[in-house]
Amino acid sequence: MYRVYIAIVSNRDHKALFTGALYALTQHITHQGPKYGIERHAVSIGSGHSCLSMGRQEALATAKKHNFTHVLFIDDDMVFAPNLLQSLISRKKQVVGANAMTKDKFKSTFVVRGMDGERLSSKNKTGIEEVTRHGMGIMLVELSILDKVPVPHFEVIWKDGSYVSEDNYF
Repeated sequence: MYRVYIAIVSNRDHKALFTGALYALTQHITHQGPKYGIERHAVSIGSGHSCLSMGRQEALATAKKHNFTHVLFIDDDMVFAPNLLQSLISRKKQVVGANAMTKDKFKSTFVVRGMDGERLSSKNKTGIEEVTRHGMGIMLVELSILDKVPVPHFEVIWKDGSYVSEDNYF
């Protein structure tokens, strides 16, 4: 059985498309979740986090404290299908996510990096692929793996002349 803590870590107002997608997701989980093993779920909208690293770490701690089995991280600029959680759970992986586009306004490229270190397109693909890096825009994490990964889980560092995103090393 799955007990899923849905964490939206943010420091800005949410757009209507995101809010609508989140509403549809929670409705789907409420009505269809028991069919695919969702025992309990909760949504946390952390809208006051100016430090994403701290907000993500707090979400993990809260989920563990309240005996959730998984955290579903969703960034507030994502739009997704109502069956998102069902799809991620069906992959039966300890960490699984959905590839997303970067926020680069000058070129369209994906966040995920393949095993060769290059950006990995998900266009016209289904299924899952092993990757070396995956942003946390949409990511389901089984909390039991945290016992194997030392903190900090979301460190921001300076490398090669710029900051590396908080989700790069998770």
